[in-house]
Amino acid sequence: MKVINCFYLCFILFLACSFASCSNQDNRKAIIGRWRFDSYYTDGALTPQMTEDLKVFNQVTKGLIITFKEGGMMKSEQKGGSEINNSDGVYNILKNGQLALGIDTATILQLDENFLKLSSEGKPNILFRRID
Repeated sequence: MKVINCFYLCFILFLACSFASCSNQDNRKAIIGRWRFDSYYTDGALTPQMTEDLKVFNQVTKGLIITFKEGGMMKSEQKGGSEINNSDGVYNILKNGQLALGIDTATILQLDENFLKLSSEGKPNILFRRID
């Protein structure tokens, strides 16, 4: 009986790992393309200062477009934006469902044909919309 239970446990773990691997591969394909910054947002309660900060962050980041290319290369562009928002870089989809952008890492909350939502500890979430 223990052998059968062990077999089922191993089988379930195998399936879980397979799904995680597929999800990781799916994310690598799904992220390819151009994404326009939509907004910083948070699901939690905000103080008046935090609300004002979000307005400023959204205004400063308006017009940012990030292009993710095959092979882990990316390009960010923002007319009139800062140097960091107009640069080439690298990215990687990690096994734990996170997106590594240079030295920053964010959790992928949603990635589909229309939206890319990212979350980072202690920071507001970021929403991008696919533009092609």
